[in-house]
Parts: sequence; structure tokens; C-alpha cells
Amino acid sequence: MTSKFPIARVVLFKQVDQPLDYSLPDKLIGRVEPGMRVMVPVRNREATGMVIELARHPEVTPVRPITDLLDESPLVDRPFLDLTRQVADYYLAGRGSVLRSALPPGLGDSARILYRVTEEGRHALKSPRRIPESQKLLLELLIRLPSARRGLAARTIRRRTRKASAPSVLHALVHKGWVEQKTLLNPLGGRSRAAA
Repeated sequence: MTSKFPIARVVLFKQVDQPLDYSLPDKLIGRVEPGMRVMVPVRNREATGMVIELARHPEVTPVRPITDLLDESPLVDRPFLDLTRQVADYYLAGRGSVLRSALPPGLGDSARILYRVTEEGRHALKSPRRIPESQKLLLELLIRLPSARRGLAARTIRRRTRKASAPSVLHALVHKGWVEQKTLLNPLGGRSRAAA
């Protein structure tokens, strides 16, 4: 499926002052609009931001895809986004911090992604087929820890495994369907839901 606007320009609520470009995965094409919150990859972690516009071409390449869409419809409209841009320009402030400050409490808070083993992952561990050692160790960790039933944050997993490769191993397990991601929003943000 193609779209005239396959790029989302996103302002992060924390850290980065300038908008960043992200591609829209097929499952999100036609669903993303300016004024909606998204989860996006930034370096080796996930961050929450807001889509400020859609574009045909990225300003910088390569672009990474949006991880998750956090809203069913836009929280704010175009005049609101324009006003926060003008305030940021006038006060020489970061656009993300201005946008976050202008939102009702809780809506600009960061979402958290938790990871937990799926039934397929449990079966894979018990099956006789060979699993790469790094994936096996991470699956066992996620099953063994009592707090892992709810899910563990990537930072906790990295700290527990003491391996720099933990994020890429985790990504591979999610891709295989052996580990699932669950995006948790602040209760004032309206919901917590499993990532699609």
C-alpha cells in the first residue's frame, strides 16, 4: 500500500528540540494524522512524541519507522500546533517542551513499553529446535523473574543481562512473536494497551 504522505514529522516531548522524520509502517498508513501521539525509536530506546505534519519525503535519510500509534484520533488541531510552534520560536524554547506544557496534565507524559514472553516463546524454549544462545538466555530471564509476568522495560532487561546486544536480541524475539510489547500510557492519557 502506498500513500502520498508516507513520512510523519514528530516532535518529541523530551530531549530533542527539532522535529524528526519517521516512516509509517503499512499498518499505520491512513491512520496517522497531525496531533496524534506516537512511540518512536531514538538511538537505542523508545520515546513519546506528537506528529506535527505528514510529508512526502524525509528531510534526512535513512528514516526509521514509527513503533506505535498511541491515539485513535488527534488530541489537538492544526491551530494548536501552529501556536505552540510560534511560542517556541518566540521564546527560543524547545518545541517539544512547549507542546508538552500546553497539553493537559498526563497527556505529554512518556509512555512505557514493557516486554513479556508469549505462549509461542514458551513453546519455543521447550521445543527441541536450536535457539541462539542469546535469545534463549533472554527468554529464560523473562520467564524466571517474578516481575516479568507484567512485563519488563528494555532498560531493566539490559541491566539484568549486562549485555550491550540486549536491545537487538529483544527486537529479534519480538519479530519472531516470542516476546510481545505492551505500551502503557499514563492513566490521564486515557488508556494502557498492548502494541498492535
